[in-house]
Amino acid sequence: MQVYYYGSVTTTNEMIVKDPDLDIFEVKFVPLIELRNYIKFRPWIIPLENWCEERVLRYYCFDLDKEGFDL
Repeated sequence: MQVYYYGSVTTTNEMIVKDPDLDIFEVKFVPLIELRNYIKFRPWIIPLENWCEERVLRYYCFDLDKEGFDL
């Protein structure tokens, strides 16, 4: 399961992260055009790019034996 969050830039440079389970180990703003520099795994990047563009939840199925894991 993947969960994506989005935010917006405010007038302060401070990021406030609420992580009661301490699952988050790094947070950074990344321009959408640079996402593939950080995420190469096909089943993560394609849904994330589509969600960022359309803000619509969709279900995906990948045949990684044919398509491969990385882009």
